[in-house]
Amino acid sequence: MLTRLITEDYADYFGWGHIRDRIRFHTISARGYAASTSEKYSLVVAGLPGSSNGGAAGVHALATSYNLTVEALQAYLDLLEPEGLLSITLWTSSPPRENLRLFATVVQALQNNGVESPENRIAWIRSWNTATLVVKNGVITKADAQRVRDFATERAFDLAWLPDLNEDEVNRYQLLQQPVFFIAARSLLSASAQDFIDNYKYNINAVSDNNPYFGNTFKWSSLPELLKISGRGGIAMIGVGYPTLLFTLIQAIIAAIVLILLPLAFIRRNQSDTSTQRRNIMVYFVCLGLAFLFIEIAFIQKFTLILSQPLYAVAVTLCAFLIFSGLGSLFVQHKLEGAPLSVVPRLLKRSVASIGVITVVYLVAFPHITDTIMALSEPMRIATAVLLAAPLAFAMGMPFPLGLAGTRHNNPQLMPWAWGINGCASVLSAILAILLAIEIGFSGVMLSAVLLYGLAWVTQPLLKD
Repeated sequence: MLTRLITEDYADYFGWGHIRDRIRFHTISARGYAASTSEKYSLVVAGLPGSSNGGAAGVHALATSYNLTVEALQAYLDLLEPEGLLSITLWTSSPPRENLRLFATVVQALQNNGVESPENRIAWIRSWNTATLVVKNGVITKADAQRVRDFATERAFDLAWLPDLNEDEVNRYQLLQQPVFFIAARSLLSASAQDFIDNYKYNINAVSDNNPYFGNTFKWSSLPELLKISGRGGIAMIGVGYPTLLFTLIQAIIAAIVLILLPLAFIRRNQSDTSTQRRNIMVYFVCLGLAFLFIEIAFIQKFTLILSQPLYAVAVTLCAFLIFSGLGSLFVQHKLEGAPLSVVPRLLKRSVASIGVITVVYLVAFPHITDTIMALSEPMRIATAVLLAAPLAFAMGMPFPLGLAGTRHNNPQLMPWAWGINGCASVLSAILAILLAIEIGFSGVMLSAVLLYGLAWVTQPLLKD
């Protein structure tokens, strides 16, 4: 749509006729393009994401982005010719957060690329509402540094980092109480970088593909201090993203408890209906509801990376999981026809073991095949994504019907309750998966799902022939 506006609808306004021979459009993410091209560039520029107001309020905290991770920055640096430049501009905030996180991520990317002295390749300047970080594919010379100084002085920009920058050169125009940008840069480039990160009031750790929440800088350890200054803007300093998700989870938990426990008052007990069985049924279907969505949401994020389009990732993931988990359930139905109920525990054990093995293999292999998949054509990337999801989705389709088979045999009156438990857990899972991903990454979310499937196997509804 944006391409058509520039090249057709508003072509005269943009002067498209004069620039068309110098511009090529690629409808793919910056990360996807970096992985799919072999061209080299003298300049790579990343623009401003979102708006300054949204970033300050923290509304982008829950948005994932693979364009500013360590792996992405390594890919951008690989696009540069010798002496080429990578330029990234971000909105500033008070206190500084995302810009410091970007600096830490750039330093990590340079170190991962084998650069021994990243401090000699970085220039950093700031205005009243933006900061621009420039990384050179080579050492910044004295002439380069002087050009940066002249550029900043002419426009009343403040210097934040240069290889030979002195403390008396910073914080001259857009005055801060302390030269935080310079202090942060010097600290992040020193041997005590991790101590600075740990002691800073916000999360400014380098961002990775496993935890691509660049905008989330919330830190639990700073919450008490920020709440104490609520009358002086402390609440605004927390940001609305993370707390909103947390309160949503609390509301969902309260609703789920009511919806799960209240129906028990209206369900009659039979002779075989014991408290242990009810407990096992509840734990089993809660675990399945949480685990299934944990893995599905993690796959959506992983596929967002390789497909370069969130909409494609959602469509492909949902389609693949619905189809192949349905086939897994159909396989279970076929196996249970005319078979004794003793086959249920065996099938459950095999399905849970398959889920665990496939998940671990996937987590180990995916980082090594990501760039290869991203370099493929769009139809091939979609087909590859479906193939990646198929085996795991097939195995994940088995535990639910197996649990229903046990429940139907022992406590048929609890069948609707089991369905309801699974539904409530699925709602909780969508919120809880994001909170866990922020804390332990999407790999941690998938491993948590494996543990939940293991717990479901241990507490499976008891079967009696």
